Amino acid sequence: MNLLSKAIFYSRQVCGSLMLITLLNSCAPKTQTSLPWAQKGVLDLRKWSFIPFNKPSGEKTPDSILNLDGEWEFYWEDFLTPDTFQNDKLSEEIQRKEPGYINVPGSWNSYQHDRREVGGDGFATYHLRILTDEKIDLSIRLKRVWTAYKIYANGLLLSEVGRLGINKPDNIPKFYPQVLDLPHPIDG
Repeated sequence: MNLLSKAIFYSRQVCGSLMLITLLNSCAPKTQTSLPWAQKGVLDLRKWSFIPFNKPSGEKTPDSILNLDGEWEFYWEDFLTPDTFQNDKLSEEIQRKEPGYINVPGSWNSYQHDRREVGGDGFATYHLRILTDEKIDLSIRLKRVWTAYKIYANGLLLSEVGRLGINKPDNIPKFYPQVLDLPHPIDG
């Protein structure tokens, strides 16, 4: 899934997961009448039915992948850390900010901030909360993201690609397709 149609010189920090959920080892969604869609930064999979990931032949089914499409929280010109979003209590930092929402997939080029389009250069934090009823093995697959970024899930840094910067000389984009296993939430 393409988040950006062209290289972006500045960076994005991604809190939560990015593009696709690939259910590994034991679970995958059944074909259902409507696919989940993130609303106001939350993708609710609690009523999503999961079935075995592989066919008896060992071949992966097309239903083993969900897109993380919908409205993601979007914080223009802010690099926010996972601590900002932890434990259902929003930090003071985030309570002072009103999140914007941006449709994923898509680019931020025409996103309106302070009544102006932001264009292709800049930096931001994308945030998506994924709700599930059970502990299931999830992964994300990053296919076409040509920029610098960090990906966090459940408070842990999963990957850092390129070098993040708030201006062009400090930012080093990189293209690195990968699959990342998501850690289970820590009970507490």
